[in-house]
Amino acid sequence: MNEVKHSQQDGLYVKVTIYDIGVNALIDTGSSITVLNPQKYYAISDSLRPPLQSGGGQLRMADGGLVTPVGIAEFRIEINGKSLTHQFIIADVEAPLVLGYDFLYRHNCQINMREGQLVIDGKCLPCQRESQMQSVFKITLSEDIIVPSNSEILVTGLIEGEIVGCEEAVVEPYKSHLAHNGILVAKAVVDPSYGCIPLRMVNLSRSSIKLYKHSCAAI
Repeated sequence: MNEVKHSQQDGLYVKVTIYDIGVNALIDTGSSITVLNPQKYYAISDSLRPPLQSGGGQLRMADGGLVTPVGIAEFRIEINGKSLTHQFIIADVEAPLVLGYDFLYRHNCQINMREGQLVIDGKCLPCQRESQMQSVFKITLSEDIIVPSNSEILVTGLIEGEIVGCEEAVVEPYKSHLAHNGILVAKAVVDPSYGCIPLRMVNLSRSSIKLYKHSCAAI
């Protein structure tokens, strides 16, 4: 049984590219293994995504709960231009990617907490503390939709950016052309951890209104 016991303090994150996607990776000496969130695994293009193998055992989280991995696979990643390969366990953890002790030891990593840097083979890589990361994100429409007149509908919104370690967020209307056209977006508390959220929209006008994919609807 492996342990994933990352600290609740201000975590240190580094930008990592996994094939064709970018993620914010939590540097965590408290985790014995390296874990990739399933959402990020399935975001990799089908042609590049490595097949999963069974294994990994159960993971014990910081709160004592157990998580069963989806599987394990070997990944090629890039950190600040440096290419590395490592075996990741795919499991439902809060961070998009946890770089555990196994990764840090194998790749000769050092952590400079004072300067906020990850050192790999003597090369200093800039990192970012969780408290310094972006906290306001645009919510865009996942598809073209038509909102009938004097009607209320529920649509799917996509979060533009990557939210780290957050299970509760407030959605507020975005001051845009939507309001001028009679479309209102309800304020709500949502779970943003899956990258998409429900949006409740109301059309107060006398005509149906078409909204287009990628239009910003809320923040």
